[in-house]
Amino acid sequence: MLPASGVIPSRTKRIEKRAWSEAMRRSMFSVIVSPTPIAGPLIAAMSGFALRKKAESSSVARASSGCRMAILFALRHPQSARGLLLWRATGGRVAAEHLARQYYTDYIELAQRGGMAAVCESEHFRERIAARPENRARLTAMGPQRFIAVMSHWREYFIAGADQPVIGASDDELRSIRVPTCIASGNDHIHPRRASETLSRLIPRAEVRDIMPPGPDLDEIPFAEWDRREGELAAVFLDFLKRADALG
Repeated sequence: MLPASGVIPSRTKRIEKRAWSEAMRRSMFSVIVSPTPIAGPLIAAMSGFALRKKAESSSVARASSGCRMAILFALRHPQSARGLLLWRATGGRVAAEHLARQYYTDYIELAQRGGMAAVCESEHFRERIAARPENRARLTAMGPQRFIAVMSHWREYFIAGADQPVIGASDDELRSIRVPTCIASGNDHIHPRRASETLSRLIPRAEVRDIMPPGPDLDEIPFAEWDRREGELAAVFLDFLKRADALG
């Protein structure tokens, strides 16, 4: 199964392209990135896509928020998951609180100050409106009170995962994942090494690889360093896929 087109952020495209050329025949596909509370419909769509392509199972490879999506896919559709290739896993209270603000609180406060007109003029929603102009009417019709209520509900769900090993999955849920899993550690406060190490301990058939320079977790995501190591990351995942295939 080929990667879904148009859903891979530019920073990860180059890493994935190195792997996809060899991995196409291994039924690997990419996961749409989305905050956890709206993951259900997207995960169902992924499973349906796999069925339409008549793939018995698929390996799922994603980073950060896509890492959370991949884990949920394996939990909700274990029959469709062949393996997981994860990097920069998100976990811990610092990450949960930071991302909850980025995903939800900033927009809640924007709606409180300026109503839906202000929301529509924000960079994120302005892009959504540019892509589909009818989104402006939908947002405006929603009204600030409804918008704030929905975003607040999603924020509570997200913050509830602050003390989980990774946001969105409990210890027992992770222990239930039976597919081969390769995890490349992050090295910043949103994607701490600790989160990836915990994942590797809880998922029975998981291994963790750390390709980043040694040292404490950084305040900012070192995207330039990840870019420099994209070939190494692709090689780690391809080696893992070969070994996993050999073991069956």
